[in-house]
Amino acid sequence: MLFRSRIARAHDAALAWDRGVVTVLQRHTGLPNRMLFMDRLGMAIERAHRHGNWFALVYLDADRFKLINDTWGHAAGDRLLVEVARRLGESVRQGDTVSRLGGDEFVILLSELDNLRECEQALERISEALRQPLHMGNGDASACVSASIGVALYRADGIDPDTLL
Repeated sequence: MLFRSRIARAHDAALAWDRGVVTVLQRHTGLPNRMLFMDRLGMAIERAHRHGNWFALVYLDADRFKLINDTWGHAAGDRLLVEVARRLGESVRQGDTVSRLGGDEFVILLSELDNLRECEQALERISEALRQPLHMGNGDASACVSASIGVALYRADGIDPDTLL
């Protein structure tokens, strides 16, 4: 019942709030924004506490994003963000959450992990997806994007959102 009410609340928030519309998805990437991500993180903490399982937060910062913006323009930077978002989404399991916090910063919630190996496998898939060249849409131009990645494990690194992030 709690899970359903949170989904309903997130859905309602996406439709309307007071006099204005509250958006829970990023405009460019279609990924959950910070508000929706924090709600999902709260649910993950509740589930992990109740069931004794783990989850991981993967913080990702795309390297050389400013260089791509400066070299090929903001439209190319936007395409890069959309492509990175797509690749990240395809790299994780159904039920995990990929969110863009802003700029070139992404965070991934790898929920309900049974063991550390599941987290390692997800990180391998993410790294492989980002390693592939991105076609910039300017003729034959392509860019290779790397990312600075940090991982926090629920329980081992913290139990509250502020510490984990």
